Amino acid sequence: MHTNLRPQSSFNPTHHKGSHIDTFFSLVSNEIRNINHNEKLKPNLSKKEKQALKELSDNKDLVFRSADKGGGIVIQTREEYIQEAWNILGDLSYYEPLSSNPLEEDEKLLKSLLKQAEEKGILTKKERNFITIDFPTLAIFYHLPKVHKNLKKTPGRPIISGINSLTSNLSHYVDVFLQDHVINLKSRDSAQLITLLKEITWDTTYRWLTLDVTSLYSNIPHEAGINTTNFYLTQDTRLSLEHKCFITEAIRFILTHNVFMFENKIFKQRKGTAMGTRFAPSFANLYMGRFEDEYIYNHHDWSKNIIFYKRYIDDLIFIWKGSEEDVTDFTTYLNKNDWNLKFTTNSSTTSIEYLDLLLFEKDGSVQTKTFFKKVDSNNYLDFTSAHYKKRKQNIPFSQYKRIRRNCTSTKDFVTQSEILTSRFKSKKYPKKIIDEAFKRAKNLSQNDCLTIRKKPDESYELNKYGTSLITTYNVNHMKLRKIF
Repeated sequence: MHTNLRPQSSFNPTHHKGSHIDTFFSLVSNEIRNINHNEKLKPNLSKKEKQALKELSDNKDLVFRSADKGGGIVIQTREEYIQEAWNILGDLSYYEPLSSNPLEEDEKLLKSLLKQAEEKGILTKKERNFITIDFPTLAIFYHLPKVHKNLKKTPGRPIISGINSLTSNLSHYVDVFLQDHVINLKSRDSAQLITLLKEITWDTTYRWLTLDVTSLYSNIPHEAGINTTNFYLTQDTRLSLEHKCFITEAIRFILTHNVFMFENKIFKQRKGTAMGTRFAPSFANLYMGRFEDEYIYNHHDWSKNIIFYKRYIDDLIFIWKGSEEDVTDFTTYLNKNDWNLKFTTNSSTTSIEYLDLLLFEKDGSVQTKTFFKKVDSNNYLDFTSAHYKKRKQNIPFSQYKRIRRNCTSTKDFVTQSEILTSRFKSKKYPKKIIDEAFKRAKNLSQNDCLTIRKKPDESYELNKYGTSLITTYNVNHMKLRKIF
């Protein structure tokens, strides 16, 4: 079985042009040159704002990072940020300092692995070329501030950015095969969860229970994770035994050669998989899939208590029948596993937060509405920003529709929409666009919003409009559209 992965095309039509292409090229070039570029564009930043941004960007004593949750921007002193990074990297059970750069030797090992796979027919030449990075660089370590945990002494979530690193495309290749097994797991997102909860009739003996895996990605032992993915690969009848072995060795190579740099020092991750590599979510999801099979689905001692159970990667949600003491015993049982997983728990008889939802009981049924985190920030695109106008116009409706999807009752939708309306107004969205978006969403039922629509056929869209020009957005793009 082969993939469609291949190196980015370097095809340039100027090397294969004929008289028709020459004529077309000349006509289009002339029209582009004749576009009036002298129109004055009104900047959406004042002089004071521009000056403030320049001063901030020039200040080398500050670090700017996206918050781990909530979508905000966190400003830290460089000293504070660096200290937290060293706190993370100082845990030698996870990270190993290296005295030299192993990239050259690792590159030879990977090329040998890929060459053998191509000789055996496991990889096509295109796949091998795709996986091979001609001039690989070391991955870069950084961390995202967890302001939702502690504002004063903010911990960081470690991220390893592997763009153009040695294993970045190998990780992509592996993920293609793991994804086929992830979709068969019982993991569910918000929309799917809402649909399933509609079938529940609430009993007075029920309570909500959520569990969160502590640092899942970092705590998966390499061999245990590999054995888990092997379990799923062995069931894949499309793959030959040699192909399965290659994928296994590819995973092992990615995990054991996760080398990165921070502050000109080189490290290797000893345990777990890096948040930042392509296959990590699938790898972690499959690991949790096997864990829940053993500890939750197939454990009959607790089956009488578990009325409902679903999971989204490392977030678990239960409807539990029993006392708080039973919950404590169950959590203790889960934390005694030999999978190197630890859980934090939250339980309530009234309501509970899960993902972006607030779940609660009303009149014997489960109801939902949107859960707004305390650290949520208004990071909607400013309407004065130089982005494609239709994209900006569509943002309010998509967000009101999300709220409508989350809210069982129209009353809750109207109340929670006031938060969105306030945010859009502060981002200078025209009142007409806001009002029309709200009315469109209000006229939908929750079930309408839960219906998954099929994506349009991209090939049809391409044929419908003929030749496509793909370019970086510019305020003059409407003039370019007239040419085509």
